[in-house]
Amino acid sequence: MGEEEASKECSFGWGTATYFELHIYNMRHIQHGAAQINLKLRMQTNDAPGWVAQTKH
Repeated sequence: MGEEEASKECSFGWGTATYFELHIYNMRHIQHGAAQINLKLRMQTNDAPGWVAQTKH
């Protein structure tokens, strides 16, 4: 995505955002969902996928 396309604005009922802002929001949304899934796995099985870091406690 070039700078020109990234700075284009999209209008919604709640306001406007640039394509870049929407991409950042989407990435954070996906990260949050992944964290929620891993939290549930950890709570129910005391395990998580190998790519999730664990503290040495």
